[in-house]
Amino acid sequence: MSRGLKLAASIAIPVLALSGCSQAEAEAEPVITYPSETVQETTEPTTEPWVVPSKEELYPYPKPELPVLAKEHSQNGAEAFAEYFLEAYAYAMATRDADALMSLCTERSEYCAYHAYIIDSALATDTYFSDYLIYDLDVPGSLEGGSNEYVEWGAQVVGYVSPHVIHIEKESDRKDIEEFHFVAAVEVSWDDGWKVEEAEVIPYEDLYDE
Repeated sequence: MSRGLKLAASIAIPVLALSGCSQAEAEAEPVITYPSETVQETTEPTTEPWVVPSKEELYPYPKPELPVLAKEHSQNGAEAFAEYFLEAYAYAMATRDADALMSLCTERSEYCAYHAYIIDSALATDTYFSDYLIYDLDVPGSLEGGSNEYVEWGAQVVGYVSPHVIHIEKESDRKDIEEFHFVAAVEVSWDDGWKVEEAEVIPYEDLYDE
């Protein structure tokens, strides 16, 4: 019940009580006065509109650029491209740019397709990361071939994901993620340039005892 309806009901009660009395009885009754109720206007807390920051705010770092070495059709080129891919992946996830991710992958890549789906879902729900960055990358080595017939080189890449926050609009919630040390396997094929066929990322501590 609203405040206005409650106030109207309380005023009506004395009137109904007097309606069964005669005029003389009513005149004999002392006049009862009620102190006026002060209606206090309560200010609802201001709900700020959910605004997703701009790309520049979501990724306040230089946009990753493809190194010259990563353009070479060689083992060193494959390793350089695998390292670049993870930097570009961080950019795509932070800015929610699925095209930037898929431009580095083959159409066969399930890894890329899945993460493009995650990005599209984030766009649809106004969910975003803040302070998301992959850094301190290193390529300990690589090997020829991989998990399918298309893979030419598979590179092992180690690095870190920065502490970051996931802002979830539909839940009006945030989740804080701690720094993440990882080992990645990035498999690439060559078609007028390197493309990612598949990838896998595993926590470093799950593979090695520290």
